[in-house]
Amino acid sequence: MASMRFHPFGLFGLLSVLSTLSAAENLKMHTIRGLMTTCGDNVVLRCNVTTDGALDITEFSWKDSKDICNWGQPTNRTDMQCMTATSTNSYNYSLTIYNIQPKHTGAYHCQLHSKQGSRNGKTFVQVHKCVGKSTVRVNSTDGTCIFEDVFPRSGVSWKQGNDDSISHLATTTVTENEKGLFTVVSTMKVKKGSILLQCVYMFTLDAR
Repeated sequence: MASMRFHPFGLFGLLSVLSTLSAAENLKMHTIRGLMTTCGDNVVLRCNVTTDGALDITEFSWKDSKDICNWGQPTNRTDMQCMTATSTNSYNYSLTIYNIQPKHTGAYHCQLHSKQGSRNGKTFVQVHKCVGKSTVRVNSTDGTCIFEDVFPRSGVSWKQGNDDSISHLATTTVTENEKGLFTVVSTMKVKKGSILLQCVYMFTLDAR
């Protein structure tokens, strides 16, 4: 009966392939799918990778529409910071967004490439209800409400005395700044004989 023989290099190569396949099967990445936050918060996005053994990383990065940071390298973004942490068979990569604004809304991708395999994760960040400051100016003929640094873009509700909403009679202008925040100026004529004039910014109405 013919005996079976394995060439040492061939056996080593086979074992290496099997080991690599096993490592790839046990390579896991965890990110959260979505996050809703309020203007001005500091938000931490986490990307956790686990494996059975040491990870030979070729790329481990956070990206939005462009590169933000790569494992072991600082970011040049002043509004963001990436931090690394490792423990036994665990690699944690976090992205902190400081003083979050509407301009930060969007998808953030965690990407891993290693000799053990590749993984991709995504977190969609949504910013809502930014509240800046408001100013009300009323005289005998006109009322003006100014809402600064608000988000989302919405409408202004006007009431005078016991009347139902008279918002359709207002003249409203909206401007947007570099942070994606809005300034809303709404003006209303004052009805004769009525002194109570109210205006409210309606955050639930997104007129974008």
